[in-house]
Amino acid sequence: MHFSRDSTGAYVAYAGIPVESHGTLSLPIAVEHPGGAVDSVIVSIPVSSARFGTEQLSVDPRFTEKPDSALAVRIAHEAAAIRVAWEETHHTPQLWHGAFQRPRSSKITSVFGTGREFNGVVQSRHLGLDFDGSIGSTIRASNTGVVTLVGDYYYSGNIVVINHGAGIATAYLHMSKILVALGDTVTRGQLIGLVGATGRVTGPHLHWIAKYGAVSVNPMSLLTVTADPQKAPASRPATRPRGRTRG
Repeated sequence: MHFSRDSTGAYVAYAGIPVESHGTLSLPIAVEHPGGAVDSVIVSIPVSSARFGTEQLSVDPRFTEKPDSALAVRIAHEAAAIRVAWEETHHTPQLWHGAFQRPRSSKITSVFGTGREFNGVVQSRHLGLDFDGSIGSTIRASNTGVVTLVGDYYYSGNIVVINHGAGIATAYLHMSKILVALGDTVTRGQLIGLVGATGRVTGPHLHWIAKYGAVSVNPMSLLTVTADPQKAPASRPATRPRGRTRG
């Protein structure tokens, strides 16, 4: 967890909880004081259960058949590259500031958490949001960060991952055109690509992902918690949290 001061002087950290979690989450937190003294506290956070529906989708059969050896290697290589992009966020200082924003103002056509049934077989859970859009419609960065992954991937199509630091990343999938390059620093609202139908899709749209490290979170919750200026951290993280904390 990455703590930083909010506008009230309290130390705040954001973290993601996996969709499958339930019950109570116990978090050990160490608070280091000047001189080296350390206080430890266990924070108990109740986790609410949620029920998610199922969507039935039809896609090109090649996306549901068992891949041959060459394709399996490609898929594994791409999955590893994406995992590295998620993990890198924990080694990056906070770059984002202010509230995160939607990458598109269009209608949400598929919500977070639903089970995905492709051609009659449940194969995955929808861990993002789908935004309506025609090919060539604009996609904008949800907050400031650094582009840490750009590519044309088998399932994701044309993908961009933005590292916002302090554990947070967002990803933008199925683009028709990418308008940023690896290593670019982007700002909130900057044009980064165009809606497309690349990868495993049923039609043109933007699939938007929010991550805390390797944990997928509902992007709408990221918008909600950062929209409150009393809860949003300052522009850089604290390295030695002291005083009261809240998570």
